[in-house]
Order: sequence, then C-alpha cells, then structure tokens
Amino acid sequence: MSLNRPVTIHNVGTVRIGQGVVLSCADDLATRGVTSVFLVTTPPTRGLCTPLIGALEARNIRVTVWDALTGEPTIENFHDAMAQAKAAGTDGVVGLGGGSAMDVAKLVAALLDGKQQLMEPIGVDLLKSRALPLACVPTTAGTGSEVTPIAILGDEDEDLKKGVVSQYLVPDFAYLDPELTVSMPRAVTASTGVDALTHSWGR
Repeated sequence: MSLNRPVTIHNVGTVRIGQGVVLSCADDLATRGVTSVFLVTTPPTRGLCTPLIGALEARNIRVTVWDALTGEPTIENFHDAMAQAKAAGTDGVVGLGGGSAMDVAKLVAALLDGKQQLMEPIGVDLLKSRALPLACVPTTAGTGSEVTPIAILGDEDEDLKKGVVSQYLVPDFAYLDPELTVSMPRAVTASTGVDALTHSWGR
C-alpha cells in the first residue's frame, strides 16, 4: 500500500471482550432506548441466544428471533427477515452467529426505514445511512463480520454474490464472548479459523 494514499478506518463504537460479555448487550441497547429487538441467528446457534434473550426481556425489551438461515444468506432470506422485522415493530437489531447471520442483521438495521431498497446500495459507499442501532455477536473465528463495513447476499437468480460496503454497516456494538464458541463442532472451529487466516493473509 502506498503511504501517499489516505486510509480511513471506521471502528465499532463499543467492543466488549470476555466471558459473559454478551449479556452486556441488553444494557447497551437499553441505553439506546431500544424496546423491540430483532435477533438474527441460525438453527445451530439458536440455543446460544437464550441467555441474551432473558437479559433483554428482563429490561422489558421484546425479542423477535429470526433463524431461517440454513446456509449463506440470499436476497430471498433478506426480504423474509425484513418483513418479519417490520411486523415486530423493531427498533434495534442483533446478529448472533457466523457471518451469514451478522450480514443479514446489518442490512436489516440499515434498510428497515425503507429510504433505500436493497439493490440501491449494492456496491461501495452507496448506502446513505443506517436506520437502527446494531449489535453483532460472533460465534466463530470466521471473517470478523462483527467489525467490518461489509455485508454479502447471494442473488440466486443471477448466481452471484452481491455486497454492500459502507461505513454505516459497522455495528455500534460487538461482543467477543468465548463462551459462545465452546459448543462449536471441531470441524467448524477449524474451518472458520483457517478462514480468518486466509482473510488476514490478503491484507
């Protein structure tokens, strides 16, 4: 990289690291005035959401769980999540799981106000804003989606992956809680660890 080329880094507002920090998400969202959380996860990680759901509900925050992802997220998945988030009166979004869950959460938080349709921000720096507070909770070592400005969806009609890259996709909060990785299968631990290494190799 040329030193003459300017670099801008957009950081997560708050990163909490340590055993049990996922429960801090409830307090952080409550301070933002959130009353209805849309929690994006997957069937394998649904059980890991239980303590967080309890902490949110203890603060009188309603929780709607969407766990319809069975693989990499698609445009169809996104539209399904958006419809349910709107129906729930969502005013805060949490992504808990791997990169797929967090990517959907990012885009729901950004686009729920309807000011832009999904195809408009596809590309770099085309997203104009993010509508709702956003928290991300990774359960793998993966690609670090909890701190990146990127979200990827698969377009099944065109057989392409399409991405949104924007500072507005960087979450407000990220929680790196080692307790959430304990139950991960060995094969997933290995593959996501290698994934993290391959991403860092190219930087």
